Amino acid sequence: MGKRVYKRFDINVPTALTKYTQTFELDADIVAIHGLMVNSNQDDQVYYRGLLRLEINREEIFPEGFQAKLLMAGMAVSPNDRFYRLQKEDLGDHRIKVEYTDEAGLVVFSAYRFSIYFDCEIKE
Repeated sequence: MGKRVYKRFDINVPTALTKYTQTFELDADIVAIHGLMVNSNQDDQVYYRGLLRLEINREEIFPEGFQAKLLMAGMAVSPNDRFYRLQKEDLGDHRIKVEYTDEAGLVVFSAYRFSIYFDCEIKE
């Protein structure tokens, strides 16, 4: 088993009711993704307004319209249990495509940062 590292990728959300698409590239020495979690500098914005779609190596992991709040963990959750288990070892080109959509929700919009963290394994 290799060494575990955590990678964070951010999407800034300056405008309400907008879809943002970004492709991120993992380091070449990463051999597996064991899990992921979603966070923000304003959790309520993501919880009430955020939808996502996620692809790893062109394979859809979460379909369009997936509620981002389902991948968030509160402070009451043990730090060891906060990541959604993924166990993805076929990383192909090491590209991750994230489509994040801000939609009308129960909270008034203010600009925020959407973050997605990956629990990765690297070769030693």
